[in-house]
Amino acid sequence: MKNLILFCFIFFSFQILKAQDTIVKRSGEKLVVKLAEVNLNDVRYKRLDLPDGPLYTLPKQEIKIVIYYNGIQESFENYVPPVVNSNSMPFDLSMQSSGDKYYFKERKIEEPDMLAVVGKLGDKKINLMIKKVNDLKFIQKTTMIVSIPLFIFGAYTYFKNAPRRTRRAPSATTIAKLAQGRMNGEYLMLGAITCDIVSISFKLSRIKHAHMVVDAYNKTITEISHR
Repeated sequence: MKNLILFCFIFFSFQILKAQDTIVKRSGEKLVVKLAEVNLNDVRYKRLDLPDGPLYTLPKQEIKIVIYYNGIQESFENYVPPVVNSNSMPFDLSMQSSGDKYYFKERKIEEPDMLAVVGKLGDKKINLMIKKVNDLKFIQKTTMIVSIPLFIFGAYTYFKNAPRRTRRAPSATTIAKLAQGRMNGEYLMLGAITCDIVSISFKLSRIKHAHMVVDAYNKTITEISHR
């Protein structure tokens, strides 16, 4: 059994190593990556420790050689970057989404920073999408904040009306009053949980719309770069 586990470990490790590509930069630095695209002027790759993470972009003028997983080598030592005119974009301005995080110029940024970058385009349609994201965030935060005092007050009401041991048996009126109090506390706590669920649903909707903002931004800058 141990030999089988060892064999499986070696086999899968070998498969992972086979899938690795290597980028050797002109500075001498080596990057062991998973290549995604080799474009006209750049190379795009993913980090091996972040297979579901963003695509990173490296200009070809920074690359000396690429060694593919099958051993084939491709040299870019003689690569000369094209002349960039004043109307084109000199570097990659695209943005990638990863959950509620965003990557811009190979840097991880938060949602407010992403919206600020996208807002600089001044596109009316995209600005409306940004407003939608901010509105959803406001509702999300509000429902989350409301849930806190609701739950605290509900718990307080419930335990305040919990039956207590006394020498004298409580009257039917007292029992009914305590039962109603506990029920009110349960309703308040249930309302707090409902607010939390609503808050989570608005958060998911916000992230979805934020990704739509990024997609619209990337489409717009691509159109600008090809004018």
